Amino acid sequence: MQLAQRGRWSLDEPLRNFVEHWPYGDDGPSLRQTLNHSGGFPNPIPIAWIHLEEQRPEFDRSVFVQNVLSKYSRLESPPGSRFAYSNIGYLLLGEAIARRSGQSYESYVESNILAPLRLAHGERLGFQLAPPETMATGYLRRWSWINLALGLLLDRSRFVGGNHGWRWSYFRRFYVNGAAYGGLIGNARGLSRLLQTLLAKDGPFTAELALLQELRPEERNLPSALGWFRGRLAGHAWLHHSGGGGGYYCEIRLYPRLRRASLLLSNRSAISDEQILNQLDAELLASLPSP
Repeated sequence: MQLAQRGRWSLDEPLRNFVEHWPYGDDGPSLRQTLNHSGGFPNPIPIAWIHLEEQRPEFDRSVFVQNVLSKYSRLESPPGSRFAYSNIGYLLLGEAIARRSGQSYESYVESNILAPLRLAHGERLGFQLAPPETMATGYLRRWSWINLALGLLLDRSRFVGGNHGWRWSYFRRFYVNGAAYGGLIGNARGLSRLLQTLLAKDGPFTAELALLQELRPEERNLPSALGWFRGRLAGHAWLHHSGGGGGYYCEIRLYPRLRRASLLLSNRSAISDEQILNQLDAELLASLPSP
């Protein structure tokens, strides 16, 4: 949204213009279609797309991206034909941001999104793991279907450090391979600052928030805006996203007209949108006037 606002690209440009080793031919999706998850990309479960903290120095992001594109080199549906959530689409959007901006994805976000937040002491957002003594360990229920699935998706001997009692296993410290589909690391205070800044009247991201909510007629049946899911609770419209994987789960939500936000962080594994904020926010919204 920010690059579009600054005239650096049009959201209707083909994504292939900005991605090296593009495997999907000339009929690939636009930036806009990728943002709203109608690009047709496959969506393999990315829970195994991680590397340990000690592997960080030798991790090669470009090799990882090339391997993903080589393995998932066909679209599953024509661009614009249907909604299908895809982490691959967002991995490639990160590549596009890097190529257009001339910076790494992480550097661009740090300079243009995080720096304007003016994070205060105790507010944390970035792409580096916090020191072990200040970071919650990620856990996994030992007796769960997710635990069973991990045996097929992940090398447990490398990433699971051991057991905590009889109910939980814990993860070693790791990074996700693709920052653009879920690599931002932080705490509740840092995320709260981000959400408050997004909602601020005449704030640094006011124009971007308005742009991502603009829907074309063909997009109105989609469950998402440009990057966020859409819905209503107690009559109030919200923008929502969740994220999870091995050891952690997060939900963030904006109520743009109320200029309020909510968020949830948990250090347990989850891989689907549980919409816990539907339950938590209902009580808070019940105290507000009906829209």
